[in-house]
Formats: sequence, C-alpha cells, structure tokens
Amino acid sequence: MACKFSTNSVSNIDQHFQVAMDELKNFEGQFNGDINAGDFTLSVLGGNFKGSFKKIRNRIDWNIESKPFFIPCSVIENFLRNHLS
Repeated sequence: MACKFSTNSVSNIDQHFQVAMDELKNFEGQFNGDINAGDFTLSVLGGNFKGSFKKIRNRIDWNIESKPFFIPCSVIENFLRNHLS
C-alpha cells in the first residue's frame, strides 16, 4: 500500500528540501535525483522504505511505495512533517 502526501514550505523550498536530504543522510538512506524530483531508499526500524518525491512550487509531494506493514502511513507523514518544519 502506497502512502501519498505533501509537505509545504512557507519560506524557502530549497532549504526545506535540504533538511529532508540531511535527515535521509542521518539515517544512512540512499537518494537519486535532484531538488526537483527523485527517489530514495531507507532501512530503519528493521524495515525497508522506498519512495519518490517531486517538488512543485513551495510543496514537496511524497510517494512512499513500500514500507514495513506495521507502520501506518500517518506515522510516516507525521514524522516527515515534524522533521521538516
């Protein structure tokens, strides 16, 4: 089951993106792409996450394509919102 949601930046979308990439690196995730679009993989909590994103104006659209079954989409969305604000 895929998770789709958006995070918004009220100030600088480039800085918002950089925070996301820094967090991904902190968790030893892999990233392919640039500030406009890309995909990522991440292994945490004993599970693998795979997804993609696309920047549209002052928002980043996220698509989590695979995740551990026991982690609901709402937890992933809240985690990203809390770490990117």
